[in-house]
Amino acid sequence: MDGGNSMDQPVLWLRPAIGEIRSRLKDGQATEAAGLAAAAVQRASAFEQQYQQVVAQANATAAAGGQATIPAQPPRTSVVATRLGRFFLNAGELAQAKTLFQQALQFNPNGAAKARLGLAEIALRQDNPSDCVSRAGEALLLGQYRAKTLPAWTLLLAAARRTGTDTLGAGLLSGLAQTTASVRARAVLLLARGLRSQNDPRWQPIAANWLQQEGHTNPAIAAELRKLKSTNSHRQQLHQEQRATG
Repeated sequence: MDGGNSMDQPVLWLRPAIGEIRSRLKDGQATEAAGLAAAAVQRASAFEQQYQQVVAQANATAAAGGQATIPAQPPRTSVVATRLGRFFLNAGELAQAKTLFQQALQFNPNGAAKARLGLAEIALRQDNPSDCVSRAGEALLLGQYRAKTLPAWTLLLAAARRTGTDTLGAGLLSGLAQTTASVRARAVLLLARGLRSQNDPRWQPIAANWLQQEGHTNPAIAAELRKLKSTNSHRQQLHQEQRATG
């Protein structure tokens, strides 16, 4: 995992380290993989601190009228911990995945949306829907509803199925207004499909409002929502006919 003594070592070391960790996980060597992951997080932290010191020194030099070169930024420690946590989560190693995701939050307490989503998924797998809702909501708010937070909606709907309660809330739904049109369209489709599958009638106004206001911006998603509305209308018609002939 040393990767030599190249000047680019703070940037280039991560790929081989990840490859080694994934290989250990694939071979069922979870303990060894966990040790390598812990070392990788420590190394990322050391490189990040060194980089910050170099930047501070370069800024001071520039302020004094001198010239300074800033090297390539190494991977952020929170990002490294999150990526590794996802590998362990996919391998079913929930305890180690949780540890790595929590470390990501320690290094980036006001962000780390993907780590929060990982913790939400773990909570759901461990039958703790309330914690899942909390973490998924944090991911949406701190991630500012960007594309990387889209899985939060699926997790929130899954938690709702477990608890039989409303896990969305008007506040979370209204927050969609702050994201880009393309991400909002994808979120609306996720919500419409999820709520419809749970027989929650809110999917209809959510779909109808988006189609009316923004349907022209994304023809593909508009077509999918219209299919949902058409299928629903057909089912309602069949139900009414069955009741009339019953």
